[in-house]
Amino acid sequence: MSKVGRKKKEYPEDKIKEIILKFAKDKGIRSEIPKRTLSEYAKELFRKGKITWLDEEISDNYWVRTERRGFQLIEEYNTIVHKSLAQNRYNTVQLPRIEEIIKLHSNNLKRLQQELLPYEKELYIIQKEKNTLRDEMNQLKKIMNEKEIYIANLEKRIKLQQETIFKLFHYGSVKNPKLRNLMEMGEEVNSIVQDALQNIFNLNADKFLNYDMNEQGRMTNMEKVQSKLSLLDDFKKL
Repeated sequence: MSKVGRKKKEYPEDKIKEIILKFAKDKGIRSEIPKRTLSEYAKELFRKGKITWLDEEISDNYWVRTERRGFQLIEEYNTIVHKSLAQNRYNTVQLPRIEEIIKLHSNNLKRLQQELLPYEKELYIIQKEKNTLRDEMNQLKKIMNEKEIYIANLEKRIKLQQETIFKLFHYGSVKNPKLRNLMEMGEEVNSIVQDALQNIFNLNADKFLNYDMNEQGRMTNMEKVQSKLSLLDDFKKL
C-alpha cells in the first residue's frame, strides 16, 4: 500500500499523555511544549526500551500534523500552560537583591546559603529551558537543511523532465524523425518511448534515460514498471 493510502496509526490517549507529562517533567519545561523536540524525546524513550507498549517508533507526523491526535493533545496541554502563565504573570516570586542578602547575612554562612538557594533553583530552571530551546532550534535547522536538499533534488528532476519534453517535441517536429535510429533501441523503441511518456512525471521518470542497452533481458519487463507517485506527491511532503 502506498503512503497516500496508508491508514494513520493511533495510540492510547492515556499513554500519549503520560509521554507528554514525562517530557515536561524531565526537561523542566514550564512553558509550551515544542513538538519536534517531544517527537525526538519519544523516539529516544522507545530506543531505550522505556515505552514497552509500542512495537515501533512514533512518527514525527503524529506530533506535528494538525489532524493527528498527538498534535492535538500537545495543543491541549499548551493551552492549559498558557492560561496558567497568564494567571500567574503578576504573581511571580520577588527575589531580594543579592547585595542586600550578603549585607544582612554575611556573618551567618548557613543562613546566607538558604537565602541564595532560590537563585540557584531559578538559574537551574532557566538553563534547562535554554537547553530545550537550543535543542528545538537545532532540530529546526536540521529539518530546514533536509528540506533544502529535498527541494534541490526536485528542481534537478524538474529540469531533467523539461529537457526530456523539449527533446521529444524537437524530434517530433522533424519530418520522419526516425526515433529508432536516434535512440538506437531497435524494435523495442515503441514500448520504451511509450513508457517514457507514460511515466514522464512519475518518481522513476528518469530511469529510462539511464537504461542499460546491454541488458536485453530487462527490456521485456519495461512495460511492467509503473510508479504511482508523482512530483505533486513529492511537493506535498514539504
